[in-house]
Formats: sequence, C-alpha cells, structure tokens
Amino acid sequence: MRASSHRGEAAGTIPCVSDLERALLDAADAAGARGAQLEASVRGGAGVAISGARMMIERASPAIVEAIWRTIALAPAPDVDALIRAARDARVPLIAGWDVAHEHAIAKLYVNASDAAPPVRAAIPASLGWPALDALPAPPHLVAINASARGVERKAYVQSAHASSDHARARWLDALASSHGAHGGVVRSWDLAEGTAHERAYFVAVRGGSRDRADALLAALPGFDDARSARALPFERGQCRSIGVDLRGDELRWTAYFKPAGAGTPLWSVEPFARFRAGDVHVAMFVAPHDHEERAYARTARHAISFRGERDAPRELVRPLLEWAVAVMRDEEDPQRALASPPPPWIRC
Repeated sequence: MRASSHRGEAAGTIPCVSDLERALLDAADAAGARGAQLEASVRGGAGVAISGARMMIERASPAIVEAIWRTIALAPAPDVDALIRAARDARVPLIAGWDVAHEHAIAKLYVNASDAAPPVRAAIPASLGWPALDALPAPPHLVAINASARGVERKAYVQSAHASSDHARARWLDALASSHGAHGGVVRSWDLAEGTAHERAYFVAVRGGSRDRADALLAALPGFDDARSARALPFERGQCRSIGVDLRGDELRWTAYFKPAGAGTPLWSVEPFARFRAGDVHVAMFVAPHDHEERAYARTARHAISFRGERDAPRELVRPLLEWAVAVMRDEEDPQRALASPPPPWIRC
C-alpha cells in the first residue's frame, strides 16, 4: 500500500499538515514509499502544545532520500552519499525522514544496523571517519544526520534490551513503561560534535501485545492528549512503537512514535534475541511468548520465533538455520542455551 493510501483522507482534514509536509508526503509517495514504511511522531510535554510534522520512512531507497532533500530544497551534503554507500556496503537498510515543525526544515538520514553484529556496526562509522564514538557503550546500532539550512548534525544510537542510563529522565521513562508492562528495550542517542559525544535523548520501545497497555502508558505522559495527537498525524494511527525523552534542557519533553493503523504489532523486544552470520549474510532472530508475534515464522509450546534478515539473502542458505532454531527450541526451556551452536556455515555473533 502506497503512502498516499494511508495519507489521503488524513491530509485533507488535519490542519496540522502544512503545505511543505503535503509536498514531502507526495514526493515520498512518487519515489515509491509505501504506507507500512511510515512512522510519524508527535511531541509534547506539560503545558506544551502537541505538535507533529515529523516522519521516518523505514527501508528507504536512495530515490526517497533524494526526493526529501529536493523537496526541502537542500543541497545534498557529502554525508548523504557517504551514508548511502555505508548502508550498501554493510548490506543494511536506510531510514529517511523529515522534521518540518521548525523554522528551518530538517531532512534526516539514518544507516540502520540495529539487527547487525557488533563488527558490522563498528565498521560503519569507521568507514565514515566519524570521531567521538569510543565513548559509546557499544558500536552504534544507527548512525545518522540531521541536515538543514543551518548545517549538518551527526548522531549515533545504541540499543539494548534493558534500561541503560542513569539520567533521571531516562530512569523515569524506564519505570513508567515497566509499570504498564510495556517496556520492550531501549535506545540511547548522542550528538557527535567537535570530537565529543553528548547524550541527546533516551527512547523506550513500547512492547507489542496489548494496545490497552500502550495507550495507558501514553495517557501517563505529562500533557498527552489522544485526540490532539491523532490530529497531528498524517494517517490513522496504529499502536505506539516507542517513546523518547529529551535529555537536554530543563523541561521534560517527550516524543511518541506511531506506525499507521494496520501496520502490525510492535516487537516484544527491540533488541534481537540472537544474531547469526554466514559469510556476509546476517540474520537476526526474535523470541517472544508463544501467543505474541502475529507473523511468527514458527511457534513452540513456549515461544514465537521470528526473523529479520537481508531481502536478498539466499533462501537455501537461511532455511536450514530457521528449521534448526525451531527444532532445538521446541523442548528447551532456555532458548539462549539452545541457540549456542548453529549449523555450518552459520555462526552465532
């Protein structure tokens, strides 16, 4: 389903959709973006008006990237071509997007190596020559730029299955999500400026499986209003996928991220349960309770097993790995122990 089929009715009725955002949605649609790739966000806080005009497009093609830059009237920065090459060489997807809620429109581009093994993740910023990454707790799962008429910002992100920051706002968000049974892992972000990494924001993935729990978590955010949030989105909203808090400044500001209605249930955990590699081919495996994953590859008595991998990975190479994983987990209470020794040529990484 193309982006316009999610967008059309909403864009015609939501006053928050500006002319520039309409143009960006049309440009992304013309470049091949589909509704399931979209993820829009709203931002708010206590006493702060809820705003939208922010979009991410997962698995974006270079054509989508070019369309966004052209529509915002930005000259492609050298970092754009470098990030596209880095994603291609590492065989990982791009995420492209925009933030047009400010005076200076921002174009966004990410290399998304969130499913890749640490050596692959480490090689990406090394190939870009980006400094200031030694201070991060692990090789970044994403590297990104924000580009506007004011210049280019570089960012890096690290994800993990569990709470991982001592910042008071991060601890507050961890506790809030956990209290609603909706904590599905975390992502931390840093600004990379002048050779130094400065922590920027902290995100909690909203665990799939219960729309009621996710909505209760949203309702607990200071200043959240469901109706106003819905009006700030360019499509009918599905379940919230993640919530972030800005770690800068004195006031608590949150951002909530949504896929369109019908885009499926969020992952049980944002961090893969296991990663495997055979040569240059990488596969990430996710394990959830038996009745959670609606599109599970297979189910055992205890677990739902799903996979993400490269679109061009040879089926004859991947199929034995998947069949082995299902077989060894069928009667094993400890999935990590069961998955320790995959069949050749696969290795656990």
